[in-house]
Amino acid sequence: VITGREASDPVASMVLLEVRMPRFLLGFLVGAVLAVSGALLQGLFRNPLADPGLIGVSAGASLAAIAVIVLGNTWLGGWLAMTGEATRKARKKRGPHLLRLASGPDHRQLLVNSALLGASLLLLADIVSRTIVAPSELPIGIVTAVLGAPVFLWILFRQRGVLDL
Repeated sequence: VITGREASDPVASMVLLEVRMPRFLLGFLVGAVLAVSGALLQGLFRNPLADPGLIGVSAGASLAAIAVIVLGNTWLGGWLAMTGEATRKARKKRGPHLLRLASGPDHRQLLVNSALLGASLLLLADIVSRTIVAPSELPIGIVTAVLGAPVFLWILFRQRGVLDL
């Protein structure tokens, strides 16, 4: 929604509509899809530590990214490369675990909650990656790893009986 100054400023309108809005929408969609796919993998294999590497999804995403680089970077190719890279880097994201603890094992509710949490976490990670070392940009995989690694260790220690939380 463009209001106030942005409505009369063509540069601000262009930045909002051609840079920020597509980045927001892509981050929201990629985060939601990654979280739902993680929840589905964990439910399908009945393994709370299941990740895309289990059935080769990460390798397929890497192959798609390489194909785009070799064959040329079109608009769709850019989306495929970014999605493949996000898939590869977000392997350690463990949102569905937290949601399963909060909402129980019902996958109808878990998938909706996973989509919302995944989208929110990826958008948050994107904001942090763009602002923490401004004017540069920190790779989003570093931010998601920093968020996901402690959760992964908590789940691992909890399953092995080391933690009673």
